[in-house]
Amino acid sequence: MSLKMIKPAAITSRLISKCAPANNHLKSMNFIFWLLILIVLVTGCSSSKVAPNITLPKRDLTLSNKPSPNTLAPTNSAPTAIQSAQTEAGPALATQAITMAFKGKNCLNNQCGKLTITSVAFTEFKEFSAFIDLSLATMASLDSNSVPPYRGLASLGDYFEETASPGKDVVLEAKVLRNSPTIVVIALSSYIFSGGANGQSSTQYLNWLPDFNRLATLRSIVIPERMPQFIEVLKQAHQNWLMQNRDAMGNVAQFSKQWPFKPNYNVAIMQQGLQVSYDPYTIAPKSFGEPKIFIPYAQVEDIMRPEFLRIANGL
Repeated sequence: MSLKMIKPAAITSRLISKCAPANNHLKSMNFIFWLLILIVLVTGCSSSKVAPNITLPKRDLTLSNKPSPNTLAPTNSAPTAIQSAQTEAGPALATQAITMAFKGKNCLNNQCGKLTITSVAFTEFKEFSAFIDLSLATMASLDSNSVPPYRGLASLGDYFEETASPGKDVVLEAKVLRNSPTIVVIALSSYIFSGGANGQSSTQYLNWLPDFNRLATLRSIVIPERMPQFIEVLKQAHQNWLMQNRDAMGNVAQFSKQWPFKPNYNVAIMQQGLQVSYDPYTIAPKSFGEPKIFIPYAQVEDIMRPEFLRIANGL
């Protein structure tokens, strides 16, 4: 099946529910564009919007689309032994580690471009593994105005070898933060150095519900009319984060004025609460890295949809 091209400009609103993860990175439109294409292929979504009051099927619903065996085998991959560790209340889904390394051909004074990739495949879920592969590949580009000329990690490697400038350094990682039969959380991280004093880094979360083959985003787990309440809870959590880091900030009031609070929809559904990740320079200077703010479920139990809250708590 080939990818049907559409213009990124046609995507004018943030995608919700199973049709895309939220994003606030400087290359967000590029990232969302490619996620949209693959989600359409994976989940059969026919529109970039899903009704905000969507509810999950009953837990005892028999699904007809059983997962197919994984056949993901990227070029230059070095898979490790299959892991099936026990996590939370049930067995973790089996995963396979993937590592890749590429070296640019355009070198200067022994300085060559370098691409390092650490990813993961779910051995019984071919489609989701392909989704991770393409999603992580999109994070290798800082250009949000053009369509990447590659379709996944392997083709990204081939492209990088031919085009990388001397000294360019790109590190991509897909890391499993949570692994259970009901919910899987992946952190997609990128570091791109193209010269200058510092590189640029970003982290995007994928929250996947294996039973329903859907992605869950903040907009799909929060009761729509209570989104403003969530923002207020996040704002208070941000204040707590400021207090926890006041020694590094010095004058907190001045710091807050220079680096004010900003809403963020990049949320990981963890076992004890929601973790919100900010890119560098968003709410703090580079020295703070990628700030992460944690919100316990007790603070959002009246804001989240009950069916998602049960899944989030591993029930």
